[in-house]
Amino acid sequence: MVDRELLDKFHDLFIIDKRSVLWWQLGFEGRRIVSEEEFNAGLEEVEHECYIEDGEGVEKVKIWNEEYVPILLKEINFDGIKIPSFVSVRPISDYDSMAGPLKSNFPLEIYYSPHIRGVFVEKTDDFVFWNPFFIYGNLNCWGTYTYSLKEEEMKIILQPVSTDKFYKNLMKSLRRGKRTQKKLEKLEFEDDSRVVPYYEFDSHSRNYTIYPAKILEGKLDLPVIIKGNPKTGIPNILGAGTVYLCDERERGEAIYYLELNAEEIKLARNSFIQRLGRVKS
Repeated sequence: MVDRELLDKFHDLFIIDKRSVLWWQLGFEGRRIVSEEEFNAGLEEVEHECYIEDGEGVEKVKIWNEEYVPILLKEINFDGIKIPSFVSVRPISDYDSMAGPLKSNFPLEIYYSPHIRGVFVEKTDDFVFWNPFFIYGNLNCWGTYTYSLKEEEMKIILQPVSTDKFYKNLMKSLRRGKRTQKKLEKLEFEDDSRVVPYYEFDSHSRNYTIYPAKILEGKLDLPVIIKGNPKTGIPNILGAGTVYLCDERERGEAIYYLELNAEEIKLARNSFIQRLGRVKS
């Protein structure tokens, strides 16, 4: 169940932008939710060579020695504010396969140590939904920006991915074949329409939201743009898309999308019905 009141509070405090809803698909790359006991049991402290000012040194880091990707849902103390958070760590086997053994002279990226990735929104059978901690003033930037908390050993990653980039990465699987649509269509907003998080979407409004739909077999679910319909209350599926967010006071948000064919729209609709239930007019 989504705690709307709490998320509104974080939105008003500029900790998150509630329109920026991302998700991790459970089961993909072995992603699964674990208890804090399981999470701690899978960590191992190792010494890692690294550069220091006068040459080489050694740092102690905690790594994840299991093959699957863990998801820990944990309440953290964010400067006096209790926040339900999404914690994870990348398996060290990924690093070994890319960069050789741990005793390389390059420091480990923060992703290979336990880190706080975002604010937990909701868990379903298929997804963990979350909001990134964002850098106010630039909603579409991303990088390995970190924030340290006095009460927590783990660091927060600020905007590890932008909303726009997250959705675009998922949409790449639609760009297949020589004759398929390559260029994203830009949506023209009506004056009374806006982008809302999926849990605030009203099918009788003119608003837009994005929700994952199972369309391509064996692929990650796609971010599908949904628009409300004031006349019928039956929402319209516009396509697989992305949203470029601006300060909501400036009304500069934009939606771009790829059209879906009839069969893909049918699959998306069936996916929504299975996960969200039927919408009654």
